[in-house]
Amino acid sequence: LSFTQTFGLLGLPLVRMISVSVAWTAWLVILTVAPNQTANFLMGTTELDDGNFWLIIDPEPIFMVVSTLCLGVLLVSYANVLLKMTVQRNA
Repeated sequence: LSFTQTFGLLGLPLVRMISVSVAWTAWLVILTVAPNQTANFLMGTTELDDGNFWLIIDPEPIFMVVSTLCLGVLLVSYANVLLKMTVQRNA
């Protein structure tokens, strides 16, 4: 069966939604690891207050590790679903 025969009209929206989920989860990982640097990059405030313009408090290392690992597992799961829908579907 082809991709279109399997998923019909919902195939492309499903792939788009999973792709958005992968991108959003990757974005959350970046924000978790470097929140102040990310905010400075997005807003162009790196030169203000020696890069501490937003006064974002760095989380405890254990919270950062746990949340990054959980988001990483979620990211791998989303990528796995996307691969199973497209590349590995007939394997």
